[in-house]
Amino acid sequence: MIPDYKQKQIVDGLLKMGGTVIQIGGDNVPINMINNKAINLVKSTSIDQTLALIKNADLFVGGDSFCQHASAFLKTPSVIYWCGTSPEAFGYNTSSNIAHPEIAYCQKNKSGRPTRWLYDYDYKDRNHWGSRNESGWSCPIKLCEKAIQVNEMLDAAERELSIGTKRSWEFADYKYEMGMKSQC
Repeated sequence: MIPDYKQKQIVDGLLKMGGTVIQIGGDNVPINMINNKAINLVKSTSIDQTLALIKNADLFVGGDSFCQHASAFLKTPSVIYWCGTSPEAFGYNTSSNIAHPEIAYCQKNKSGRPTRWLYDYDYKDRNHWGSRNESGWSCPIKLCEKAIQVNEMLDAAERELSIGTKRSWEFADYKYEMGMKSQC
Protein backbone atom coordinates (compact mmCIF):
# COMPACT_ATOMS: atom_id res chain seq x y z
CA MET A 1 0.00 0.00 0.00
CA ILE A 2 3.00 2.28 0.30
CA PRO A 3 6.16 2.19 -1.81
CA ASP A 4 8.95 0.06 -0.39
CA TYR A 5 11.46 2.92 -0.29
CA LYS A 6 9.05 4.97 1.87
CA GLN A 7 8.46 1.97 4.13
CA LYS A 8 12.21 1.61 4.67
CA GLN A 9 12.61 5.35 5.33
CA ILE A 10 9.80 5.27 7.88
CA VAL A 11 11.45 2.34 9.69
CA ASP A 12 14.83 4.14 9.59
CA GLY A 13 13.20 7.26 11.05
CA LEU A 14 11.49 5.28 13.81
CA LEU A 15 14.80 3.63 14.68
CA LYS A 16 16.47 7.05 14.93
CA MET A 17 13.86 7.96 17.55
CA GLY A 18 15.57 5.40 19.74
CA GLY A 19 13.13 2.53 19.79
CA THR A 20 13.00 -1.01 18.55
CA VAL A 21 11.05 -1.66 15.37
CA ILE A 22 9.44 -5.03 14.77
CA GLN A 23 8.04 -5.66 11.30
CA ILE A 24 5.08 -8.03 11.11
CA GLY A 25 2.89 -9.21 8.27
CA GLY A 26 1.70 -12.17 6.29
CA ASP A 27 2.73 -14.00 3.17
CA ASN A 28 1.85 -11.09 0.90
CA VAL A 29 4.51 -8.70 2.29
CA PRO A 30 7.10 -8.12 -0.45
CA ILE A 31 10.64 -8.97 0.62
CA ASN A 32 11.85 -5.54 -0.52
CA MET A 33 9.66 -3.89 2.15
CA ILE A 34 11.58 -5.53 4.97
CA ASN A 35 14.16 -3.23 6.53
CA ASN A 36 17.25 -5.18 7.61
CA LYS A 37 17.76 -2.77 10.54
CA ALA A 38 14.46 -3.85 12.15
CA ILE A 39 13.46 -7.13 13.77
CA ASN A 40 11.87 -9.17 11.00
CA LEU A 41 8.89 -11.24 12.14
CA VAL A 42 7.15 -11.12 8.75
CA LYS A 43 5.55 -14.48 7.90
CA SER A 44 6.47 -15.87 11.31
CA THR A 45 3.80 -14.76 13.79
CA SER A 46 0.39 -16.22 14.50
CA ILE A 47 -2.63 -13.98 14.98
CA ASP A 48 -2.30 -14.40 18.76
CA GLN A 49 1.37 -13.41 18.64
CA THR A 50 0.61 -10.45 16.36
CA LEU A 51 -2.05 -9.23 18.78
CA ALA A 52 0.35 -9.58 21.72
CA LEU A 53 3.00 -7.57 19.87
CA ILE A 54 0.53 -4.81 19.06
CA LYS A 55 -0.88 -4.77 22.61
CA ASN A 56 2.58 -4.38 24.13
CA ALA A 57 3.92 -1.88 21.59
CA ASP A 58 4.31 1.81 22.33
CA LEU A 59 3.18 2.57 18.79
CA PHE A 60 1.74 0.79 15.75
CA VAL A 61 2.51 2.17 12.29
CA GLY A 62 0.86 0.71 9.23
CA GLY A 63 -1.90 0.90 6.67
CA ASP A 64 -5.61 0.18 6.73
CA SER A 65 -5.53 -3.48 7.71
CA PHE A 66 -6.40 -6.04 10.35
CA CYS A 67 -3.55 -4.70 12.49
CA GLN A 68 -4.95 -1.17 12.31
CA HIS A 69 -8.28 -2.37 13.68
CA ALA A 70 -6.49 -4.46 16.31
CA SER A 71 -4.41 -1.49 17.46
CA ALA A 72 -7.58 0.58 17.98
CA PHE A 73 -9.26 -2.25 19.90
CA LEU A 74 -6.14 -2.91 21.99
CA LYS A 75 -5.68 0.81 22.71
CA THR A 76 -2.25 1.08 21.16
CA PRO A 77 -1.33 4.53 19.83
CA SER A 78 -1.18 4.35 16.04
CA VAL A 79 -0.17 6.14 12.87
CA ILE A 80 -2.16 4.85 9.91
CA TYR A 81 -1.52 5.70 6.27
CA TRP A 82 -4.42 5.43 3.88
CA CYS A 83 -4.02 4.17 0.33
CA GLY A 84 -7.07 3.01 -1.58
CA THR A 85 -9.43 3.45 1.35
CA SER A 86 -10.41 6.33 3.60
CA PRO A 87 -10.26 6.90 7.37
CA GLU A 88 -13.75 8.35 7.09
CA ALA A 89 -15.06 4.92 6.19
CA PHE A 90 -12.67 2.56 7.99
CA GLY A 91 -10.59 4.61 10.45
CA TYR A 92 -10.60 5.57 14.11
CA ASN A 93 -10.35 8.99 15.69
CA THR A 94 -7.94 7.52 18.25
CA SER A 95 -5.20 7.22 15.60
CA SER A 96 -3.19 9.69 13.57
CA ASN A 97 -4.70 9.09 10.14
CA ILE A 98 -2.52 10.14 7.22
CA ALA A 99 -4.67 10.66 4.13
CA HIS A 100 -4.80 13.26 1.39
CA PRO A 101 -8.30 13.46 -0.12
CA GLU A 102 -7.41 16.93 -1.42
CA ILE A 103 -4.87 15.27 -3.73
CA ALA A 104 -6.14 11.70 -3.94
CA TYR A 105 -9.64 12.55 -5.08
CA CYS A 106 -10.65 8.88 -4.89
CA GLN A 107 -10.62 9.18 -1.09
CA LYS A 108 -13.41 11.77 -1.20
CA ASN A 109 -15.76 8.90 -1.99
CA LYS A 110 -14.38 6.99 1.01
CA SER A 111 -12.76 4.33 -1.16
CA GLY A 112 -10.89 4.47 -4.42
CA ARG A 113 -11.68 0.88 -5.24
CA PRO A 114 -14.61 0.18 -7.52
CA THR A 115 -15.96 -2.52 -5.19
CA ARG A 116 -15.50 -3.57 -1.60
CA TRP A 117 -11.88 -4.56 -0.92
CA LEU A 118 -12.68 -8.21 -0.19
CA TYR A 119 -13.98 -8.74 -3.69
CA ASP A 120 -11.06 -7.01 -5.37
CA TYR A 121 -8.79 -10.02 -4.93
CA ASP A 122 -8.56 -13.35 -6.63
CA TYR A 123 -8.57 -16.39 -4.37
CA LYS A 124 -7.30 -19.79 -5.46
CA ASP A 125 -9.30 -21.29 -2.61
CA ARG A 126 -12.10 -18.99 -1.45
CA ASN A 127 -12.28 -20.85 1.87
CA HIS A 128 -8.69 -19.95 2.78
CA TRP A 129 -7.49 -16.35 3.24
CA GLY A 130 -3.88 -17.29 2.54
CA SER A 131 -4.70 -18.23 -1.04
CA ARG A 132 -5.19 -14.56 -1.99
CA ASN A 133 -3.06 -13.16 -4.75
CA GLU A 134 -2.77 -9.59 -5.90
CA SER A 135 -4.34 -10.03 -9.34
CA GLY A 136 -7.42 -8.08 -8.26
CA TRP A 137 -8.07 -4.42 -8.93
CA SER A 138 -5.12 -2.08 -8.47
CA CYS A 139 -5.26 1.69 -8.65
CA PRO A 140 -3.63 2.84 -11.88
CA ILE A 141 -2.55 6.29 -10.63
CA LYS A 142 -1.74 5.76 -6.93
CA LEU A 143 -2.12 9.42 -5.98
CA CYS A 144 -2.76 8.56 -2.34
CA GLU A 145 0.52 6.71 -1.86
CA LYS A 146 2.44 9.42 -3.73
CA ALA A 147 0.91 12.10 -1.50
CA ILE A 148 2.03 10.48 1.77
CA GLN A 149 5.34 11.90 2.92
CA VAL A 150 7.81 10.16 5.22
CA ASN A 151 8.28 13.25 7.37
CA GLU A 152 4.54 13.55 8.08
CA MET A 153 4.48 9.90 9.15
CA LEU A 154 7.44 10.44 11.48
CA ASP A 155 5.99 13.68 12.86
CA ALA A 156 2.75 11.83 13.61
CA ALA A 157 4.75 9.02 15.26
CA GLU A 158 6.51 11.51 17.55
CA ARG A 159 3.17 13.11 18.41
CA GLU A 160 1.55 9.74 19.17
CA LEU A 161 4.50 8.66 21.32
CA SER A 162 4.37 11.95 23.27
CA ILE A 163 0.65 11.44 24.01
CA GLY A 164 1.03 7.74 24.76
CA THR A 165 -1.94 5.85 26.14
CA LYS A 166 -3.21 8.72 28.32
CA ARG A 167 -5.92 9.83 25.90
CA SER A 168 -9.58 9.32 25.26
CA TRP A 169 -10.14 5.93 23.67
CA GLU A 170 -13.78 6.66 22.94
CA PHE A 171 -14.51 5.96 19.30
CA ALA A 172 -16.30 8.61 17.30
CA ASP A 173 -18.89 7.83 14.68
CA TYR A 174 -17.77 9.86 11.68
CA LYS A 175 -21.18 9.55 9.99
CA TYR A 176 -22.93 10.83 13.09
CA GLU A 177 -20.49 13.74 13.41
CA MET A 178 -21.11 14.63 9.76
CA GLY A 179 -24.87 14.85 10.42
CA MET A 180 -25.68 11.55 8.78
CA LYS A 181 -27.64 8.83 10.51
CA SER A 182 -25.73 5.66 11.16
CA GLN A 183 -27.25 2.58 9.58
CA CYS A 184 -27.07 -0.57 11.66
